[in-house]
Amino acid sequence: MLLERRLRSEDKVFFTRFGDNDIYMISGTDNLGRPLGSRRYGGNRTRWSITLQEELRDCLAIRHPNFLKAVSLSWDHEPGMKAGVLAPFECSQALREKVRTVTTEIEFLLPVLFQYLFCFQPEEFRRFIDEHIRPASTLFVGSAPRSLVENVIGTIDYYVNVPATSAYDSIEKWYPQVDSIVRSGEVQMIIPNAGQATRVLNKRLWSIPNNFHSIDMGSVFDAYALRCSRTWIKKSIPRIHELYTTDSACAESPRIYTHIAYAEANTKNLGSAYNEFMELLRDDDWACFLDHDAMFTTRDWYHQLVRIVVKYPNAGMFTAKTNRVHNKAQLFGGKTSDDHDMRNHRKIGRQLACEYYDKVTPLSRRQAVSGVLMLISKRAWKQCRFIDGFLGVDNQMHRDLLDAGMQVYVMEGVYVYHWYRGDGDCSHLISNKKFKKNHLGEQNVAGITTLGGHEENGLNRDKIINLLVSHFGYKEYLEIGFDNPNRNFNRIRCIIKTSVDNKKASQPTHRMSSDQFFVSIPAEKSFDLIFIDGLHEYEQVLRDVKNSLARLNSGGAILLHDCNPPTAWHQRSYQEYQAKRGHWNGTVWQAFVDLRSTREDLEMFVVDTDWGVGLIRRGTQKLLQIPDVMDYEVFAKNREEALNLISCEAFFAWLTAVK
Repeated sequence: MLLERRLRSEDKVFFTRFGDNDIYMISGTDNLGRPLGSRRYGGNRTRWSITLQEELRDCLAIRHPNFLKAVSLSWDHEPGMKAGVLAPFECSQALREKVRTVTTEIEFLLPVLFQYLFCFQPEEFRRFIDEHIRPASTLFVGSAPRSLVENVIGTIDYYVNVPATSAYDSIEKWYPQVDSIVRSGEVQMIIPNAGQATRVLNKRLWSIPNNFHSIDMGSVFDAYALRCSRTWIKKSIPRIHELYTTDSACAESPRIYTHIAYAEANTKNLGSAYNEFMELLRDDDWACFLDHDAMFTTRDWYHQLVRIVVKYPNAGMFTAKTNRVHNKAQLFGGKTSDDHDMRNHRKIGRQLACEYYDKVTPLSRRQAVSGVLMLISKRAWKQCRFIDGFLGVDNQMHRDLLDAGMQVYVMEGVYVYHWYRGDGDCSHLISNKKFKKNHLGEQNVAGITTLGGHEENGLNRDKIINLLVSHFGYKEYLEIGFDNPNRNFNRIRCIIKTSVDNKKASQPTHRMSSDQFFVSIPAEKSFDLIFIDGLHEYEQVLRDVKNSLARLNSGGAILLHDCNPPTAWHQRSYQEYQAKRGHWNGTVWQAFVDLRSTREDLEMFVVDTDWGVGLIRRGTQKLLQIPDVMDYEVFAKNREEALNLISCEAFFAWLTAVK
């Protein structure tokens, strides 16, 4: 084909696809001639704008034999194509007239080239990948999870994540990273996969003088994930199952049956209810047991489950991430949450699916599975039936499967919301009650509400502060960052309290920046306990800590909030946070890691609760050895060591032992 001939003979070849929505956006009118407004269009939910229109037009207007363009006009059916799959557009003549207003070109390539190969010529599709993409140093730009993309095209050398919808809206934030990588000269092949922004990306990259190729493969990555973002994927699911998700010896994909088991009130024999359902399945089937008060948070959960069981057919059982269970390994961010706003949980679900999709992590014997979701095969069940009873049925199945040599996993990209006694007593989720009764009071042992973060065992920032005040007899308290006094400041039980913030609405004691505050107060002024929750950016946090150390009384402590961002999104830039809000941990972790690696004269750890509450005191510590590049990906893999992360139970033990 023309594209391959160019790739074999030329140093710089682009293949750019224009769909019907691209043409409408270029013309500024829809298929009925009506002006486009600011609403979102197409599968990528892109918002039309004048600037997007101009950049799409400029891309379509490029005339060069190596800038190959495919446009959704008319095309002949290729061999093997089925009716309704990759069918030509009925409005192709109207689209052709719109194209003529931009370019005089009359011949374009097939826009469904890679979709066609993926569905109907899979061997040719694999050959193309093996010859032209796998051997090259590759940059992928899109929202598909890196692990999924690598399953399709091989190892990716560079990966730039962009929003799954309307990526063009934020192109000025992520394009500089793409531009920098490409200009480094290290990239030979670019795979752009960002909706309308793909065309804009190729337009901008074409002007860079370096030699490299860029190939727009379209929605094949969604198809591989069985994510029905396009009609052709939905209509081709059986074919894709057969070609890409099952073993060659098995032409039919596994069937997964979702079931809510019910135990009669007089028997409470949940194990028996599980077994009765398993008896109904075929030997190759899977059961997905879901608690009655739980629900999936994404639309593509079934396709994720299929992908996972195909990838790990010999697994004993899978469970999912959630918000309220006893097993910390299943909790999003490792913390229990009392947030029952479904909008937030759907965001978490989409976020985890995008970042991890089919990634799984094995659970050890000590990480007893909580059965809010249990995905188990009939074959595994035939070796290990559920025990009779109600409590502990899930835990015993976990142990039995491990004893039988089968692994139990948590699906990192599958997130279910769990109501679990959201309006009642959940005290059994809180351990070490005797200590907490003595230190927090009877009423705080159970049913503690969160402050918007995820808390382990009911412990959060204000309770940690009050524990320190009570234990050490602190008298003078300073709080930096005073957005809402009811969230923390008003809850602190200390004799002298001072607050600093530059916002008038919160009415702080000192309305100014923290930098100005430390300069303005008398040289002899000092504090016993300083809580830093101001601007969550590395440089500012580092200044706040160093200024606080200079004003800290002997035996005093500094606490930092938001030290443990659960995902890269939570530590996004301040500009991104301002644009879309949502919880923001920022780069507090970078300042904490910096101090862990440079200050031997400090004692430092982070309590794994309420987004990570860091503690700093004068003392000693072994310096943390960090690599030359300490980005979030490296941090996430070494989180516990980097932060000296401890559990709430370990914090209680430390507080009991320290003087």
